[in-house]
Amino acid sequence: VSLSLSLSLSLSLSLSPPSLSLSLSLPSLRGLGLLAPPGRVRFEAETFQHVLRWEAPPGAAAGLRYDVQYRRYGERDWTPVGHCTRVASRACDLSEETWDPSKRYYAHVRALAGNRTSGWALSIPFHPPEATLRLQNMELSVSGNVIHVSLQLPRNRHANLTYEAIHRHFRQYRVHVRRDSNNHQAEHVKTSLNFDIPGLLWGELYCVQVEPVVVSRPTPAWRTEEQCVTIPPYEGESPAPLLAISSLILLTLASLGTGLASAYVKKPAEAPAVLVSNTSLRLLLRTRSTLGWNFCEGTRSQALEGGGRENATGG
Repeated sequence: VSLSLSLSLSLSLSLSPPSLSLSLSLPSLRGLGLLAPPGRVRFEAETFQHVLRWEAPPGAAAGLRYDVQYRRYGERDWTPVGHCTRVASRACDLSEETWDPSKRYYAHVRALAGNRTSGWALSIPFHPPEATLRLQNMELSVSGNVIHVSLQLPRNRHANLTYEAIHRHFRQYRVHVRRDSNNHQAEHVKTSLNFDIPGLLWGELYCVQVEPVVVSRPTPAWRTEEQCVTIPPYEGESPAPLLAISSLILLTLASLGTGLASAYVKKPAEAPAVLVSNTSLRLLLRTRSTLGWNFCEGTRSQALEGGGRENATGG
């Protein structure tokens, strides 16, 4: 009798007008011996990990079970999920069922207690590219005062689907670097899965987190767990090439400075060629005139001396 009463009430409720069905609150359903549907049915999805979750109905007794079904957008028939039929948990992994990034999916859940069954509670539509972004793994290594970062993207092995196939363009990786000694933080944006963080201080502990980003889509993302590495202390041998290069640069600059300074020192002015030639000509003429005058004077002296001697002899 109770079974037939429950079936008749369920049938009458399903055929009743909306105003009547909405007027029946959860307490009234419990009073009639009916199960309330699960609450807050939603997808909590990360890249390639699509989990449907829900909450137990208010005042639900222990031992409640649940059935899960799903369908693609545009289809009419619901598909039961074999590994989520009459389960006690309030979560169902639908990663394999909802893998296609070109489709939108729905899921609904109902509660079961003995021979009683609740109505179906529907989720909102789910689109795989809207799942929260995540990275599969991050590895750090140190060389001198440089941290090398290597990232690994997740992969759907069931459907042989890659992260790049879902997010084809505008992939970036936001790198958060924290210096442990003073909690100084810096942020870098990279586009490659392998990159360096150079110019770090010697002897310091640095912690790194990376967050994937798709610029064209406002999708939430998880940061990787923080990993920390220590830059080794400064050693004199390590920066020797750098010191040699610095010394060479300084010597070059000093040589250039000396050359520029000497270029500005004025050399003794030289007379123009015309003046030099005129001066030389005047000196030459003056020399010749002097020589000619001396020659004439000498000849005159000799003539006077000769005439004197002749006069002396004649006398």
